[in-house]
Amino acid sequence: MKKLLISGTFVCLAALFLLFGYASREKAAIASSVLRLHIVAESNSEEDQKLKLKVRDTVLREAAAIFAGAENKEEAMYLARENEELFIKAAEATLKNEGCISPVTLSIGKTVFPCKEYENIRLPGGIYDAVNVKIGKAEGENWWCIMYPMLCFTDSVSSKLDTGGEAALKKELGEERFSLISETDDKKINIKFKILELF
Repeated sequence: MKKLLISGTFVCLAALFLLFGYASREKAAIASSVLRLHIVAESNSEEDQKLKLKVRDTVLREAAAIFAGAENKEEAMYLARENEELFIKAAEATLKNEGCISPVTLSIGKTVFPCKEYENIRLPGGIYDAVNVKIGKAEGENWWCIMYPMLCFTDSVSSKLDTGGEAALKKELGEERFSLISETDDKKINIKFKILELF
């Protein structure tokens, strides 16, 4: 009985180790293919939350032009770093047009993100490269999106996934990994995504 218990424990530990390895590998591959955008509002007042969305629209418009020739995430990150001042000035000009003089700060680097759904795309939680934009004291609700490939095209109210960006992400990740983060009725794929969430 004791040997059976030890064997069972060993099998469980081995299975957990394999699942952890699988989840870590898949999450790293997904994270290496995207550049996220993270914007934090000055406060949670209705006005500051509206301003956050206007800054979002501005930053994404600038990014669409700046990243137009980028062929992969590394190029997009390089271009983002080269154009940090442009992003900041454009965001501050947007705020100024709305009568707000709060400064904007921007940093590019590793950021922890929770699991997030964008229409039919689900990104597992983890550490991603991101362009982080903070408005003023940055004490309000934040907003996330996928900046490269350019998946989020916005209007004044919501965000939509762009099919061109979706196709670029599919090409970058490959069919199998893309199905892993796409909404699907395939139970096997959904179980695999649950493994990513757990680990």
